[in-house]
Amino acid sequence: SKEQADSANTIEMKAAKPKIYKKQLEKVEKDIATNKAQIEADSKVISAYLEKNNIKTIKGNWGTFIAIHTEGTGAKMDNNSVAMVNYTGKTLDSGKVFDSNLDPKFNHVEPLQVYVGQLGSMILGWPDAFMQLTKGTKATIYIPSSLGYGKNGNTPKIGPDANLVFDVDIIDVSTEEEAMAK
Repeated sequence: SKEQADSANTIEMKAAKPKIYKKQLEKVEKDIATNKAQIEADSKVISAYLEKNNIKTIKGNWGTFIAIHTEGTGAKMDNNSVAMVNYTGKTLDSGKVFDSNLDPKFNHVEPLQVYVGQLGSMILGWPDAFMQLTKGTKATIYIPSSLGYGKNGNTPKIGPDANLVFDVDIIDVSTEEEAMAK
């Protein structure tokens, strides 16, 4: 029956998820190692900016800097978390906003649903930072270019090797299973 097929598919997907995540994580770690020099160079630029502006941060495992403005509650996110997020993204060098779901001119004013464990579906700075955050957290994330759009950028709004800044508001956090049920 359709119900049995759906149930079998769900079971198969749950069993495959850890293997898929492990493969994605191995690729990410290889990419980070390959881009180590660029991440270090970007980190110096970001650190100088943070020091100049007296901004205190924590650091993600891959090199993202996180300034927490409002602490959230609950457990930190993991690779099974789904976050509902309001955000505004800008480049560090110019401060020019390139995307936001809070500004109607970008034509998407609803919270963004982020599957933290799906590493190929977003820039790497997001899951790196999100795994340090909880529901209700308001933070600014400073992302080295290699954990953003890298050498190619995302023209015309984001140039090559651009360091990024995101103001994020974690509205809600659920598990993937809870998100699918909604």
